[in-house]
Amino acid sequence: RNVTGVQTCALPISDGSVFRIPIENPFRPGGQPVGVVNGTDFGVVTSGNYQQYVIIRGQRFSHLVDPRTGESIAGLASCTVTGPDAMTCDALATAICVVGSRKGRALTEKLNNWYKENEK
Repeated sequence: RNVTGVQTCALPISDGSVFRIPIENPFRPGGQPVGVVNGTDFGVVTSGNYQQYVIIRGQRFSHLVDPRTGESIAGLASCTVTGPDAMTCDALATAICVVGSRKGRALTEKLNNWYKENEK
């Protein structure tokens, strides 16, 4: 389901097969995917600035806005996140697009550690 980005929730499949979810190339939308995520029982979301934008006086503005500055983001073209559910992935993928790859990687490492420590 596409709400604010490309969102997929891969539920368990009774026959044991896995979902194959292609990751779109933000520089060639609709073309050959840049990768594929395989598995079941997880969420995967791609957020980015390459599909939803507006051009005003020759300048491109993304629909993603940095809340610290109020300005449209211009860094990452897209970010794909897998995790326990699509809603968590959506929030994280959007946040990473805003803060950039270096801070985004640090954030995902902290969250991975938190999930490992709090698994039931």
